[in-house]
Amino acid sequence: GRGGHVELKDYTSMIRIRIIADQKTRLANIMEEEKASKSQVKKLIKENDKQQSEYIKHFFLVKHSDEKLYDLIINTSRISYSVSAGIILQASREVGAMRITPNAD
Repeated sequence: GRGGHVELKDYTSMIRIRIIADQKTRLANIMEEEKASKSQVKKLIKENDKQQSEYIKHFFLVKHSDEKLYDLIINTSRISYSVSAGIILQASREVGAMRITPNAD
């Protein structure tokens, strides 16, 4: 979180992952978790997305939504959490992400 995918971009044994979901899925999930109203959650999502985007842009001079910053993007509106976890685990094994070493280049 908070820019690690940008800050650690030269670590070849790292996998940079972004988890996304459509507005409907995000609303439903957060409403259930927070026991909050739809209008409260919409406001929360909007504020959170804005803060996250501004933070990444301010500190790293990139757009948070730039797909080139990630090795893997998973849409949890279409893929379950358990399947997502399996995908992440397999991808981590493939790139050797269990070791953290900087790129030797």
